[in-house]
Amino acid sequence: MNKLKLKVIAILVGVLITLLTGYTSTLQLIGATNFGYPLTWLTQRVIAPIYNPWFINYFNFVVDILVWSFLAWVLLEVTQRHAPRSPAPKINAKKVRLKRRRR
Repeated sequence: MNKLKLKVIAILVGVLITLLTGYTSTLQLIGATNFGYPLTWLTQRVIAPIYNPWFINYFNFVVDILVWSFLAWVLLEVTQRHAPRSPAPKINAKKVRLKRRRR
């Protein structure tokens, strides 16, 4: 797998994991519930929401994407380096027997 394809896959995995962490509640403060991991990037205001009870912290959202993308990239790199490069060559048993008989 080439490097560009590896990085694109890592970024997509990072975005997917970040969006999935938006479904998990990480911290509940008085009047608000926070979502996202490792940084809380989504807040639901429970007490006295003015117009929109949801607040997105875009900086934390981008940092979460970068963190998860980096972890996915490291994992993909490690698996690529330790994966076998090519399958073992197939040995034709008949050819081996014929070579032994000729000698």
